Amino acid sequence: SLDLDPALAESRHIDILITGVENSLWLGERFAEDLKTIFPLLSVKALSANLVLHKLQHDFESLGLARQSIVFAISQSGQTFSTRQVLHASDLLVRQGVIREFFILTGEPTSFIGSTLARPVYPEEPFSRRLFTNKSGRRLAEPATASVAATHQTLTELLFYLTRQMQLAFPRQHPFGLMLSPECLLVLQGLEDEFFLQTATDILGASSQGEAKPTRIHRQTIEAGRRWALHITEAPLAWGIHALYIFITVGWTIPFGYSIPLAHTLMKGTLVVGHLPETTPFARALLADCLLVDIGIYIFGPWLWTLGIRLLQGRQLLARTGKRTLVIGDVAWVQQILRNYVSKLFSLSYGIASLEVQGANPQDHLVHKFGHRVVRGTLLFFGIPDGRCSEKQRHEEQAVLMTACQANGIQNLHTGPEVVAVGSNPIIAHQGFATSLVLPSPTHQSCQDDERPPLSNNLIETLRESRFGSFRRLLASYVFFWAMAKRVASFPLLRYSFWRSQSRTKIMTTAAPVSASNLDRPEQEEVSILDLPALAKREQS
Repeated sequence: SLDLDPALAESRHIDILITGVENSLWLGERFAEDLKTIFPLLSVKALSANLVLHKLQHDFESLGLARQSIVFAISQSGQTFSTRQVLHASDLLVRQGVIREFFILTGEPTSFIGSTLARPVYPEEPFSRRLFTNKSGRRLAEPATASVAATHQTLTELLFYLTRQMQLAFPRQHPFGLMLSPECLLVLQGLEDEFFLQTATDILGASSQGEAKPTRIHRQTIEAGRRWALHITEAPLAWGIHALYIFITVGWTIPFGYSIPLAHTLMKGTLVVGHLPETTPFARALLADCLLVDIGIYIFGPWLWTLGIRLLQGRQLLARTGKRTLVIGDVAWVQQILRNYVSKLFSLSYGIASLEVQGANPQDHLVHKFGHRVVRGTLLFFGIPDGRCSEKQRHEEQAVLMTACQANGIQNLHTGPEVVAVGSNPIIAHQGFATSLVLPSPTHQSCQDDERPPLSNNLIETLRESRFGSFRRLLASYVFFWAMAKRVASFPLLRYSFWRSQSRTKIMTTAAPVSASNLDRPEQEEVSILDLPALAKREQS
């Protein structure tokens, strides 16, 4: 029998090391967690490429690499300096027998043309079996959307493929503690089909061929994003109105020799209409008071115009003025990607129409990090899991709702933050939030299947949330913040290119924070410095 004692199947060394930087790393971390969920006895670790690069040179043992180890690097451009250096080191480790193999997931396979990293593993191979592509190609926009979506879905396909192959190779057995049954895998694949055939189209408002297909949820998301843009543009709008007011009232002096401050001019007009002479003590007192009012208008005009703008637009009157703070609350990988995305959307915006972006996990530390910083007008964006189909997901949904309600309850002058909630459960529309975006996600058949064991249902729902539920919220968030940034970037006299930033960091020449001095050497010298022969001969788990 191929069944092993679980204690013997658990390795003290790493089976799979996943590495990358920024979005690639966060997607890899989520993939590692899901891989561990399905194969609990598999030893999987996700680390930043910069950290791996440092450890390769100065603390190799802490990486836990051994002859069974596989390094899986994710790089959309294929040009990230630290990831590329880790790959070159992995190539050497494979050839020296220190680790088993390395693989690459990229959106630009052409980045590896002529590189030893993409050479065929076996003779006469048309392409390298080490190279995975997500088919997204070269992306010009720095705020990443298509590349993130393509990478996430490629990893989902890889996850399902690995599971299916293990089930076929070891029928009725549980290699690496395999938790997912063939029936559960079929359910997840059905959910995947439903997601791409209907849900993604509804959220994005377009078909897979790019044809516009406006839907209710797409229009709601666009409108909500544009409404939040009004919070950002109110400062330059109020400033413009006040500048125009000063230009007219003070500039009147140039052709006519006198100014026309609002209150004083209206009072003089009232006296004229009422046939009251301006020389009487009563009229003089009124005109003097009006001059004080005009002084107040000149000093506090921007705030007064802001109140008028908010009243006309139907927004919170007493929210704090000035630069707004956005706090994104969702699971770790989503909020990290969104925080990065929104920051880049506003990286070239003018200071008077900019946004401070923060993020945290509402199931963990969001209240502790930002509860004391929530003020009138803080923008809170929550992604809420769907808890309709399993007890575990229900608890996670309730945790996020509790956090959102606690933050929403922090008020001063009967005014608090403005909360937008995104999720699939219609219950979020009844929680008292300013805006609730209920995404299409019909419950699947197994959700009402009382015969399915709770453990299996929890597993299905955990993976459903991880691979599709959170992805669904990410796509809706992309649409929301894109609409928001586009409106801000279109404001007269303050237009900017919201698809790029001032740093242009996605190029090969960008310096990495970690030096690769021990790896940028001739191969024999590198082998000697890293002592690879000794590492290849050490005891394996």
